[in-house]
Amino acid sequence: MKKLSAFILALALVSVCAFPVTAAPQQWVDIDLEGYKVVYLFNYNQAIDIDINGNTAGEAVGFSDDGIAVEETWPSCEGAEPKDPFKDARYVISSIYVAGYEANEIISTAKSGVNVVPVDLTVAENTAFVYPIVTRTNIVIGLLYAKVNADEGYLQVEGQLRDGIYSKTINTLTVYTTRRQVLDGANDDFPFAEPISIRNELGDADAVLLSITGKVTYPTLFGNTKSGKTISYQDYYRNEAWVCAYRDNMDSMRAKVAFR
Repeated sequence: MKKLSAFILALALVSVCAFPVTAAPQQWVDIDLEGYKVVYLFNYNQAIDIDINGNTAGEAVGFSDDGIAVEETWPSCEGAEPKDPFKDARYVISSIYVAGYEANEIISTAKSGVNVVPVDLTVAENTAFVYPIVTRTNIVIGLLYAKVNADEGYLQVEGQLRDGIYSKTINTLTVYTTRRQVLDGANDDFPFAEPISIRNELGDADAVLLSITGKVTYPTLFGNTKSGKTISYQDYYRNEAWVCAYRDNMDSMRAKVAFR
């Protein structure tokens, strides 16, 4: 089995949204997409950083009271000096996964804890599908690009995480090409950012499922000293409208996953 030695984690604010229902977002990755049609399966603008001192505080922290989020970083303990949210943010360690379906939504008898996304390998032109990477603590933390090179017949998967991510462990990329692999975990791990032959390594499948694993450390809140605002990463909950729409946008690719 091929093992991933490193998951490229760099950040910047850059990107153009090719998905027709979304407005053009600022880009936050520097992955080379020249020659690829980029398909955003979700509205990027629903996954940007949130100003918790603004009107969308509830979205940022899952509560209606924006003070809850502020208190996580700036406690008002009696007799204690309050912490500065720009310097003393509370950090969280969490595992990550690519947001999509739980495996039992693809195969009813599969374990529900595995999260997977489908990739259409039958596209007629070079196409990069984009998926959000999220944490088990329900934060949108990065983007995963599945680049299908129709001209040369390979799949290449690349991912990058948001700004402000600190420690991270080695991550793995798993590609499922058969039903049995999903059910018993006897699957193949592949390196990121390297071509995977659709014919020789993926058995000429019409579609595959991808999953990733790893851990990150990130601040719950961070700030901009010039603006004086306290910012939170965007949350991710399966039943939010934008997440439901995101899964709907993958339905046609999901239908192509016909495992032998």
